[in-house]
Amino acid sequence: QQGGRHWIDQPTEPPKSPEASQACFDIQPGYRIELVAAEPVITDPVAIDFDQAGRMYVVEYTDYPVGPKDPDAPPLSQIVLLEDTSGDGHMDTRRVFAPHLKFCHSLMAFRDGILACTETEILYLADTDGDNVADVREVWFDGFTPAHPQMQIGCPRWGFDNWVYLTYGHGKVRCRRPGFESKEPVDIPRVDFRFHPDTMQFEAVSGAGQFGNTIDNYGHRFFSSNRNPIMTDVLSL
Repeated sequence: QQGGRHWIDQPTEPPKSPEASQACFDIQPGYRIELVAAEPVITDPVAIDFDQAGRMYVVEYTDYPVGPKDPDAPPLSQIVLLEDTSGDGHMDTRRVFAPHLKFCHSLMAFRDGILACTETEILYLADTDGDNVADVREVWFDGFTPAHPQMQIGCPRWGFDNWVYLTYGHGKVRCRRPGFESKEPVDIPRVDFRFHPDTMQFEAVSGAGQFGNTIDNYGHRFFSSNRNPIMTDVLSL
């Protein structure tokens, strides 16, 4: 009898078409799933969000898992802006909003721009001249220590208290937003992280999230890891 990894020697199945992939989903009665974007309009998507104008921003995590083959080459992850120009419900055009982001795997539409999480930093990206390309690129926090490309600072989400909550805030963290710079780094243990975007106060919070950060209608925060598909912070600190 073979063990749980008997599949490791099996040949990889060929990729399915978008339509064939959609047919593989088994969803509950009363729900439906529709294809919005697929290759070649999008590559390696891992996170999406919509801004106040309804535009779709997507993180392409092309750095995963080891980055570019040439260590001197620029990072491969990027954020792209997708649009439906024909009105048929399918994204048909793309614009690279922010290229060369090092191991970027999550984002959140924020005010007039985007909060993006890279390997060791939280960035604020914004387009001020209307060309759909970020010309503002500020480091708001740095000093985070990643465990690996699947476990690093990320997944920003608004809380009911108007703080922004993120998973895995470990490191010696500084605020670097212009006008709010920290004098000394703060040692954050291997827990989650939050900051207030008006005061830029930041701190550790309960939780051991790896990915999948969300907050329900009652203010309860849920997150996940590779081994645990859903967890919550029972006692928020």
